Amino acid sequence: MNRKELFISLLALSCVQTLFAGWTVEEYNQNGLTHKITDGNWEIGVTKHSDDNWSLGKFQGSSYIAGSGILDFRTLEADCGVVLKKFNNGAMENTDTLTHVYLPDSVETLVGNTFQLSDALEFVDFGNGITEICTSVCANCKVLKKVILPKNLKKIHTSAFDGCSELVLTPADIPQSVTSIGYRAFKNCKKFTGDLVLPNFTDPMGKDGYQFEGTSITSFSAPNLNLIPIGIFCNNGSIVSATFSAAITNIGGYAFQSASSLEKIYPTEFPLVESIGHSAFRGCKKLDVSMDFSKSKLTFVPTYALVDLVKVRSIKLPKTLVRLDSESLAYCNVGRAIWFMGPPPTTIGTSALYSSYGATWLLIAGCEFSDKWEESANVIPLEEGDAAKALKLAGDLGITGVKPIGKWTYQTNGATHWVMKELPKATVILVY
Repeated sequence: MNRKELFISLLALSCVQTLFAGWTVEEYNQNGLTHKITDGNWEIGVTKHSDDNWSLGKFQGSSYIAGSGILDFRTLEADCGVVLKKFNNGAMENTDTLTHVYLPDSVETLVGNTFQLSDALEFVDFGNGITEICTSVCANCKVLKKVILPKNLKKIHTSAFDGCSELVLTPADIPQSVTSIGYRAFKNCKKFTGDLVLPNFTDPMGKDGYQFEGTSITSFSAPNLNLIPIGIFCNNGSIVSATFSAAITNIGGYAFQSASSLEKIYPTEFPLVESIGHSAFRGCKKLDVSMDFSKSKLTFVPTYALVDLVKVRSIKLPKTLVRLDSESLAYCNVGRAIWFMGPPPTTIGTSALYSSYGATWLLIAGCEFSDKWEESANVIPLEEGDAAKALKLAGDLGITGVKPIGKWTYQTNGATHWVMKELPKATVILVY
């Protein structure tokens, strides 16, 4: 290399160094506590707290941030000799020029809404020091495409990525160390897809849910989560299978509403379930399992909870059941069986057992009836000549000792009523 070439090379290197000049700290007078940190484009107020931790500052409702493009706090630390620990609430929310953010591993805390509504934000690397992703950290960042989550992440709080419709996520992006996921954390992240396994997920952070509503996750496994949160996979048309703890205690309302591809769920026996919510499985027309609540303490099935289960093989309901709300078990398919393992409910809502797809078989096992089964609109009783069908179905289901028994009375108000009295304790009744 001759002298001229060497000079040109050094000049180019000098220009690069100038272009990517390091951060500097200048005195910034706000009660003697705030410094202005700049790198040419950016101007950010940084507050030094009494414990010597640093956080981005806010003044009169505005963040100290200006400029455009990439913001790399790793170079801030290196160039200024500071150690960032905490970002204040909304430190960089609602910015329209910030595109990329890199946080150093030293950052341990993000307070709510850190990047919320940042219209140009495409990428965030959260570093590896954070164990909790704060509430609404990137909520409604409409062009956010990628995030790198901390390796040892434990908690993802409410609405963390709610509304990030362009965010591409795969199961590999979610650390298996995660134990808690809050309300609407990934709601409407339509490009979140794949087979998600979270072995340590045990805490849905309260009664609210909808963690994965509107995502495209294809299968889900949280084998230590002992409840199914409200709306967890509501409006997810991609999910095919879901696994939870065998000790499920509650099934939240809307949990799988409109999960039109759902075929399998585990467990299928729910001995510890205390409640099932409104519309929990509404529209799961591909669900192909037998559901056994016979040992649970359910007292009622709410409206639409088990509606549209046209492929479910059978549903067993417990002795504690006293009420079926309207359309709670409507639209079961031909040849499917609903078992009442104790006395029939005393209250049945309109069309609770309605079947527009054909016959619904109701198997009532081990019962002793002394009162009537109250009004049930659109329940069609076993007519003379149908006994052969009933017995064949019982045989197909492996039920022995079946005797189709019933005395039927009708009223003229459009609903079918029927009364059963003095039946043997070991009777199995099939209604067609």
